[in-house]
Amino acid sequence: MNGRRSFTRTSNRFRPGDSFSLAVWLQAFGSRIAYAKGAEWVKCPMPHRFLFALRSVAAVVGGYLIVAAGTILTFNVFVGQVTLDSNPGQMILGTIGAMLAGIAGGVVAGVVAPRFPLGHAAAVLLFLALDTASVLAKRTGPAWFDLAGSGILAISVLFGGWIIARRARSFAVRPAV
Repeated sequence: MNGRRSFTRTSNRFRPGDSFSLAVWLQAFGSRIAYAKGAEWVKCPMPHRFLFALRSVAAVVGGYLIVAAGTILTFNVFVGQVTLDSNPGQMILGTIGAMLAGIAGGVVAGVVAPRFPLGHAAAVLLFLALDTASVLAKRTGPAWFDLAGSGILAISVLFGGWIIARRARSFAVRPAV
């Protein structure tokens, strides 16, 4: 091999003395990247942090998209538009649909970013606050009615994140006493 060692995935290591045709040697295992600096390997934490931040953003946006899709399905397809003049059965079904959409959004946020599931579910509330502001700006009905619906969604999203946080705590490894 002309004095060069070839990289194979089974070796899983580069050593500083190895010759390689790249100017900067890169080694990737999972989310860690190392590069050669002088005669030693330096681990670069940036890709791990970048992936952590990307998962956090994806968790929050994904959780909100689930909430939005669930409420759109509930109020435009299954139940119909719920107003103050709607019949009680329609209001109950709309409330149940909104609660399920909120719980699903909180669960998705907690599952996608499992380190801080309740925190990511709480971050979904930022998008929900913007959504509530846009609904209130339209003035389609009394403000208390729209705020009550948004409150139900907010509590449901937090409950979904809490479910995942509690589940993660129950499966945590505990030291033997």
